Amino acid sequence: MGRHSSGVLRLPARHRTVGRAGRLAWRTRLTWLGGIALATLVSIHPTEARANSMTKKLLRSKSYKVRLQAAIYLSRLRDPRTVKPLIKCVKRDKHYLVRAFCANALGKIGSAKALPALKKKRKDKNSFVRRKIKQAIERIHAQVSIGGGRGYQIKYKPRARLFVLVKPPKKRRWGVSKRVARFTQRALRLQLNDQKRFEVARPGARPPGRWIKRRRIPAVAVTMTITRIRRRKRGRKVTVTARAHALVTKYPSKSVQLISDTEAESSQQIKSARIGRSQLENLYRYLERQAVDGVIKRICKRLSGI
Repeated sequence: MGRHSSGVLRLPARHRTVGRAGRLAWRTRLTWLGGIALATLVSIHPTEARANSMTKKLLRSKSYKVRLQAAIYLSRLRDPRTVKPLIKCVKRDKHYLVRAFCANALGKIGSAKALPALKKKRKDKNSFVRRKIKQAIERIHAQVSIGGGRGYQIKYKPRARLFVLVKPPKKRRWGVSKRVARFTQRALRLQLNDQKRFEVARPGARPPGRWIKRRRIPAVAVTMTITRIRRRKRGRKVTVTARAHALVTKYPSKSVQLISDTEAESSQQIKSARIGRSQLENLYRYLERQAVDGVIKRICKRLSGI
């Protein structure tokens, strides 16, 4: 055994050769084991692995917070293989939040296998769970199968007389904020959905022609644009006026059915003529919503005449 010039012990040549051979053997063994591990990892799909780990947490964890997080994650994953463990949790879990979000996940997956279990649990002790179960049942019923096994999700109304597709405006008018434009689209959908005669398409989706033919009801596309928002303050009276333009075309032929320009006003008396900027801005925003709601009500009345 010799000593290197740097002071480090140096093994004899025979020991060095054995060490190299041993290292080579360990390298080959490690590469073989790594190949097996890589093959097993490749064989498991990442979503399947996540779904398996989350279902284990959902069924085995003692903390309700962990189970709740797992239920929320599975609702985002929407894997049909997780239907059975979710049904078990809806039936047996002790915490109401876990049961509620498991029902929500089943509604998002949209599997008809979950319907019997959800219907049995409609009389749950907790009102929040009952509401989530009701929403999940409605969501599963709304999955209307189209050719190729795809689902088109809607708020299904058997007595609807008109199918409405709400389209966003191509251009936003000058002086109208993005906030008002977004609120207009949302409020229009809500008001149309509240009426039994209208059935509204889900946002960002175009229903296929086959599906509309099966429903046997006329379909129209509505494009509503807020053209003007006017704010006024005279003494103690604050007023907001909203003007809108609506174009209704037949879907999918695009023939014009209705062109409407409507206006609505909303006002409120304040206690003092002197009011802070932030308070005045909040009041203006509130009155803007009221005025836009009034415009939408008038357009819905005109739509009912088609």
